[in-house]
Amino acid sequence: MAAATAAAEARDTSSELPSSKLGTQEYWDSVYQREVSNFASDGDRGEVWFGQEAAKSMLEYLRSHYSASSSATSSSSSPTILDVGTGNGHLLFSLCGVKDDEDESDESDEDEDDDEEKLDGKDGSGARSSRNQLITSPDYMCGCDYSAASVQLCKDIAASVQGSTQAEVGKIRWEECDVLKDGDVKQLKEMAGRIRGEESSRDGWDIVLDKGTLDAIALASSAPSAGTTPLNTYLSALGTLTTPGGLFLITSCNFTAEELVAKLTQPRAQAQVDQTGSGPATAAFEHLETLPAKRQFMFGGKKGSTTVCVAFRRLRE
Repeated sequence: MAAATAAAEARDTSSELPSSKLGTQEYWDSVYQREVSNFASDGDRGEVWFGQEAAKSMLEYLRSHYSASSSATSSSSSPTILDVGTGNGHLLFSLCGVKDDEDESDESDEDEDDDEEKLDGKDGSGARSSRNQLITSPDYMCGCDYSAASVQLCKDIAASVQGSTQAEVGKIRWEECDVLKDGDVKQLKEMAGRIRGEESSRDGWDIVLDKGTLDAIALASSAPSAGTTPLNTYLSALGTLTTPGGLFLITSCNFTAEELVAKLTQPRAQAQVDQTGSGPATAAFEHLETLPAKRQFMFGGKKGSTTVCVAFRRLRE
C-alpha cells in the first residue's frame, strides 16, 4: 500500500484514488472466508492491518483520553465505541485486554511480567493487566463490517477466548452492516441510543474507529452514484454515526494527515448528505490532533511515514 505522508504534494486533496480490487466487497469476502478457514484449522487470527504499532497508537490515544477506573463499567460514564470495517476485530479485542503472540513478543523486553490476556489460537488464558483497564464496558462496543465472513471470524475468535476476559469479549456486538447504505447507517446510529437506553435524539456513537476502512472505500469505483462517490457517502455516514462532541479516530496509509483534515473538515454539498436526511451538509468534524508517527523515513528531502493517525471531534449542531 502507498506511504501516507511522502505523497503529500503528489496530488490535490480533492482527488480520488484509482479504483482497485481492494475496494471491492468480493475481495474482502474472499480474504475473510480464507481467514475463517485458517482460524478453524490452526487458530491463526489473520493479519493486523498496518501492523501492531499502528493499532497501539490508536489504543494509547484512546486510553489517554478516557481514564481507566472502576466507573468504566457504569452506564452513566461508559462511552459507546463503533469499529467501522472491523475485519478480525483486533482493535476491540485489544481494548478488552486480549493479546496475541505478536503482541506478546513485541512487549516482552518492556514488561516480562505483563499478565494481559493471551490469545493463542483456541488455548489462550490469562488476565488483563492493571495498566490496561477497560475504558468502557464491552457491551458498549460494536464491530461492524460489510463482509459476513469478517463478522463470523470475530465471533469465532471471541468464542475461543479463555480466562478472566472470556465473559467480557462475549459481550461485544458484531454486526454485518454496509456503511454506504442508508438503512444500515440508520440502524447502527439507533443501536448506540439503545445501548445507552436513551431517546433517538441522542443516537450516535461516542467513539468511532477506522483503521483502513476509508482507504478501502477510496479504492472503490469512483463513478458517481446518486450524485456522489462512495468516499463522499462514507464521509457523510461518519458524521451521522458519530454523536455530536464524539471522537472519530482514523489510521490511514493512503492519505496524508493534511488530506484527511481537508476531507473531514471542509463543507460538503447537500447532494453528498446521506439519504436519511440526518447527515450534515456542512463540515461535520474539527481536527483535534495528529498523532506522532511511530516510524518515519526520508524521501526526496521530505519526511514521511507509512501510516498516519488523526483524531477528530464531531461538531455540535
